Amino acid sequence: MPVMIINKQEETLDRTETLSLSCRLLTSRMPPLRYESSMRALPGTSLVLVGERDEEFAGESYQPLFPLHTDAEVEVLPGLTHDGMFLSEETFRRIEAWWNKLDWMPNT
Repeated sequence: MPVMIINKQEETLDRTETLSLSCRLLTSRMPPLRYESSMRALPGTSLVLVGERDEEFAGESYQPLFPLHTDAEVEVLPGLTHDGMFLSEETFRRIEAWWNKLDWMPNT
């Protein structure tokens, strides 16, 4: 059930936007005031991707902030918007490269 509807002008739409948000989706976009513990909870094998032109989050802040709290890899993808990341082949190439680097051998 939508709790927020975004009314954008027709000429500004690129058809990748999420214009209706449920309560769960809306709250997932809002970090807690004390976000540090959430960031520390990320496994070191995590990958955080953000688009350089993200309209929802300040992607340029990710690189200096995340390393203070986690060993997760952070990458800012040039030219990509928030929703545009889901349609970009570059996003999938980055995920594939990260996935292939993971050490899947159990500790013995």
